[in-house]
Amino acid sequence: MSCASDGGAITGCFANYCDWRLPSIAEFKGIINLGQVGCGTDTGTCIDPIFGPTQFGYAKYWTATTAEGNSDNAWSVMGYGTVYNLNKTSNNLYLRAVRSGSCR
Repeated sequence: MSCASDGGAITGCFANYCDWRLPSIAEFKGIINLGQVGCGTDTGTCIDPIFGPTQFGYAKYWTATTAEGNSDNAWSVMGYGTVYNLNKTSNNLYLRAVRSGSCR
């Protein structure tokens, strides 16, 4: 499989897909499983394990959703399910990419 745009190859693809992006806050909340063993602890995670390895506990992940009323901030989700509104430029958080289709 190859991905192309305007006749040229796209670089930066992963697993043969080129449509990766940050999830919205609603999408990210959709992968949270509060009933998961270890959820809510500093050594556990509430992100469903079907989505692969996850930083546990206090690790925070960016979403693509800008905070309403403050374009300098975006929503983030902590590994154990808590949602935060944080400054986009002064916080180094993890990323979890999602995709919504293929380039086939």
